[in-house]
Order: sequence, then structure tokens, then C-alpha cells
Amino acid sequence: MLQGLGRYLRCLGVDVVMLENTDDHRVAAKLAQAEGRVILTCGQPFQTLRSQVGEGCCLSLDCSEKARDQAIRVLRHFNVQPTPSDIFSRCQVLFLVVLFFCSLVKCKH
Repeated sequence: MLQGLGRYLRCLGVDVVMLENTDDHRVAAKLAQAEGRVILTCGQPFQTLRSQVGEGCCLSLDCSEKARDQAIRVLRHFNVQPTPSDIFSRCQVLFLVVLFFCSLVKCKH
């Protein structure tokens, strides 16, 4: 699960959309395609999702890592450097999550 990562990224001002635990993975792919978002996931869904959204639009993370370390890895991967004005600039309300995806970079389809 990536709830902790979602909290960290939201605190840093990242526009994060999270799915409910009951949502199908196809929902993530459709939203990523429609809104040009990157899917962040871990485990088995990665291969399926990557094939649906294309190269570079799906990032697999290690679920055994701490959320803070995952957040650092995501920010470094996309070369994102939050500014002080980004901190806590997003709503901190969270929902149950299986996958979430964010608009760190725009995907090209």
C-alpha cells in the first residue's frame, strides 16, 4: 500500500489523485491517460498498468521502503524540487488507497 507516500507527496504540494481500495486498476489507467498523469504503484499491477499507459507513465516502487524514502525516490526520479511555498499547499484529506497517481510530469501518449 502507498498511503504513506501519498501523504508525503501531498504535504510537498504534489497533485495526487488516489483510488479507493475497491477501484479496478483500469480506472487508474483511464485517468492517467485522460489527465496525463503518472501512475505510482508497487507489486503485480505494474506490468499491466505500464502496458496500458505506455513507457514512462508508470513507476514501480518498493512497498517495503518507508514512505519518506519512497517520496525521495519519486522526487529524484522526476527531478522535482519542492519549494517552501509548495509545502502544505494541497488538501491533506486522504482516502483508502490501492494506487495513486500524480502529475509530477505530464505523460505523452
